[in-house]
Amino acid sequence: MSSKITNKTLNDLEFFTVLARISGYCTTSLGKENVLKIEPITNKANLLEKLQQTNEYLASFQNENKIPNHHFEEITKEIHILGIEDSFLEAPSFQQIVSISNTVNELLKFFKKFKAYHPHLYAFSEPVDATSVIVEHIDKIINRLSSFWFTKSL
Repeated sequence: MSSKITNKTLNDLEFFTVLARISGYCTTSLGKENVLKIEPITNKANLLEKLQQTNEYLASFQNENKIPNHHFEEITKEIHILGIEDSFLEAPSFQQIVSISNTVNELLKFFKKFKAYHPHLYAFSEPVDATSVIVEHIDKIINRLSSFWFTKSL
């Protein structure tokens, strides 16, 4: 926590109450956890950047360049399992990874296409790599397995 803003001040401002209320809108437990960890921004340049990003996001609802659906399912468990030797994921877990990858790829394309309307969000997304290779590999294997099981069951 910054030395400029005391916990008493944050409590007086009901900062933590606001975070708790915002976390109620999160769809994943990871999102809720991260919202509750938010700290006040004390750097003016960083604060102005975050305000610009927020303004672009909100403005997107009022024009034709609305940011596409960006629902994410939590895959923390799947990522953890992938790091364990001799473990495996079921097909639905791989499909969740594909879903998230497709959502990220769609958002990256959107921000690149409309960077004139959303320059701060585009700049924020620019370091993120598209994950089309992951999607292609998973789809190839899952489709191959699906057709294998489908033919076996006939």
